[in-house]
Amino acid sequence: MTHTNTCFHAVRKLLALLTFLLVVSFGREALANSHTFCVQMDTDLENVNFGEDYYLQATGPYAGRYIKVKVTRGAVVLVNTTYANGSGCVSFTDNTTGQFKLEVWSEMKVPRTDNTGNTNTVRILNSAGNQVYWNYFWTFGGTTGSKTFTLAQSNRTNLIAVARWAFERYSDGLINKITEIHDFASDTCPDNSCNDTYGGSTATVYINPIHNKRKFLIGHEIGHAFIAHWFGYNPYPATLPGQGTLYSRNEGGASCEWAGAGAHAIHSKEYSSGALLEAFPHHYATYVFNSVADYGGFWYYKDGTGVTEVDMESGPTGGVSEYLETTCTGSDVARGVELDWARQFWDFRTNPGTLPSNYALARQIKNGLTGADWDMEDGWQKMQDGIEEYDTANGTAFESRWNVLGPFNGVDH
Repeated sequence: MTHTNTCFHAVRKLLALLTFLLVVSFGREALANSHTFCVQMDTDLENVNFGEDYYLQATGPYAGRYIKVKVTRGAVVLVNTTYANGSGCVSFTDNTTGQFKLEVWSEMKVPRTDNTGNTNTVRILNSAGNQVYWNYFWTFGGTTGSKTFTLAQSNRTNLIAVARWAFERYSDGLINKITEIHDFASDTCPDNSCNDTYGGSTATVYINPIHNKRKFLIGHEIGHAFIAHWFGYNPYPATLPGQGTLYSRNEGGASCEWAGAGAHAIHSKEYSSGALLEAFPHHYATYVFNSVADYGGFWYYKDGTGVTEVDMESGPTGGVSEYLETTCTGSDVARGVELDWARQFWDFRTNPGTLPSNYALARQIKNGLTGADWDMEDGWQKMQDGIEEYDTANGTAFESRWNVLGPFNGVDH
């Protein structure tokens, strides 16, 4: 009996030991190691040292915030196609050390400025209309680890960095919109960069590769896309009978004429609505890269105009204000200059007093310029109408602020 009990207890101990070893072994096999992959990018940007308080100097590196990524190990999907976090990182667990594959696309889902719960998509496309793609492989030497991958500078990293920052800084009021930025010139603007088509919820921007380093130019074209999203179309005024195209060029003397790329420039005398709709993207790019407490440094990007460094408080180099009235010849009626209108928007948005938000300004522009009862000549009147409508709906008093600034900037024509 004693011998039997001794054998029984020995077997029980052996079974317990085997069970323990199996549990430990299984636990070790099942233990998942934590890994983090991060994306950053180098850039090569020009005109980066004038009046800026925010972001995007010349070379980076800049975090790949909200960029589209995927992580696999062979056929095993560890991170399904998703978007990196605000640090450009994505985390995952796996019980091996790799080899892991990180895939990165030139697409971002950017939180909206005034409501980060909403997002908008930005895609950078090549000449074939496809996204750019990178992939990297990594094997961890230990059980856990992290790795940062750097996208080498290229046209596409410039566009990714500028576009992401612009939409994160100034996308008020937008939700589920798509902006496709093409890294080549459009047939409609072969010698220039431009905001081209709009369809559904998608705005299309073309950045000529010769302009790819000019972040203020890129910001300007994104400003066109922003306002097109608000309207649901490109809000260019219709041609008036017998009055030519959108822009009234070659008027006002040599200092107010421009026959180069795009048929208009920051100093050219134009129909008032044309000046308004080009000045808002100037304002957009200025806001993207400046503090509202600063003077608003803007680098004008068109070659040959003689205008480069623009202080939105005081005009271009030389300090000319009320450009239309002080520099251009001929009648000012129903005419405008982009510089004056850009300064009007900047002052309206930043001068002391009760400030309109970016959302309010976009809403006021849309209020005034939506519908068939406006044309190229009535930018000033229609902005008054749009602000009055906003004031009535929201109990604000922005129209008086706008009207005080209008004569000061010379846009009240």
